[in-house]
Amino acid sequence: MAETLSKLRFEVERRLALRLFSSPLACQLLAGWRANPVDGRRVSSDLAAMLRMAELQGMAQISTLTPEQARLDVARSVALCSEEQPRDVDVHTVFFDGPASKLRVKVYVPRGIGPQAPAVLYVHGGGWVTGDVDVYDVSSGHLASSSRSIVFSLDYRLAPEHQFPSQPDDCLAAWRWLESQTKSFDFDPARVAIAGDSAGGSLSALLAQECARDAFRPALQMLIYPSLDATFAHRSHETLREGFFLTRDSIDWYLAQYAGPNPDRRHPRLSPLLAPDPMPNVPALIFAAGLDPLRDEAEAYAARLRAAGTPVYYEEFSDMVHGFALMSGVAPAARRATQRMRTILAEVFRASDIAAAVSALT
Repeated sequence: MAETLSKLRFEVERRLALRLFSSPLACQLLAGWRANPVDGRRVSSDLAAMLRMAELQGMAQISTLTPEQARLDVARSVALCSEEQPRDVDVHTVFFDGPASKLRVKVYVPRGIGPQAPAVLYVHGGGWVTGDVDVYDVSSGHLASSSRSIVFSLDYRLAPEHQFPSQPDDCLAAWRWLESQTKSFDFDPARVAIAGDSAGGSLSALLAQECARDAFRPALQMLIYPSLDATFAHRSHETLREGFFLTRDSIDWYLAQYAGPNPDRRHPRLSPLLAPDPMPNVPALIFAAGLDPLRDEAEAYAARLRAAGTPVYYEEFSDMVHGFALMSGVAPAARRATQRMRTILAEVFRASDIAAAVSALT
């Protein structure tokens, strides 16, 4: 009975959120001071309303929670704000031998795709501490459906139980495993992307660097508001340190859980932006949120890849905040931005030459 009531309450909250944040008038009334621009950018009215509602509800900062509490909080928030699961995708789970234990992968196969489809190894976000393949179930399904690709969503080990470099080691092992699965899942080994958001964007960029010259190499890296520089030296870390969901305190907390209290912040496996030359030649789609402390490092990474001769498409969604792709179920502006990213990936995958397709976007 209690579980039924809890599910009912959750569904009521979700429907109310959808109606509230889809109403321009309600959003304007809630937006408050966030109508003022920061760094010349103004947050969309629906996300401004969400920020205000979080304040009114006294939403706890991640940095005040235990890792277990943070995982539960993130899972519930994502479920509340997610889209509906697409109905044209079949999902199943497989396991492979990771560096220290069996690792789980959820596989999303769009119905009706032909042989030799493109594929994506997806690495979820969550600051290396929260999130898992179940939290990212809906977004992984939509990515597969929209891009008509087979998505392999990796359940890598989480900190602080497993600290750096457990996570990049798991990703590298997953890539090696994926190479052995081309016939089992009938995907095109020449059209396999590595993709991730936030901390997953960091791990994806690192994997692209480490596998760029292998025989089985990523054809594309897709980085969504990625974390790329643990020195936090970029201006956006100061101008956007408070007020837009991802705060400086929470970033510090995530990094401490992941890499300990005194990490080598310039270590290239921790800060892919600071990797030594030459940078890898893996074409890149990089998407940033305008009101995100990580914004400037994403732009700097795009510039560094371009300087190395790598095809790059960089787009900033100036009115978005960090994590907007997980808010697309209730926030119309976030949904439009998320759909645009999926559409661009689909367009690139349809091309016979992925590098040329990325260059053509710019």
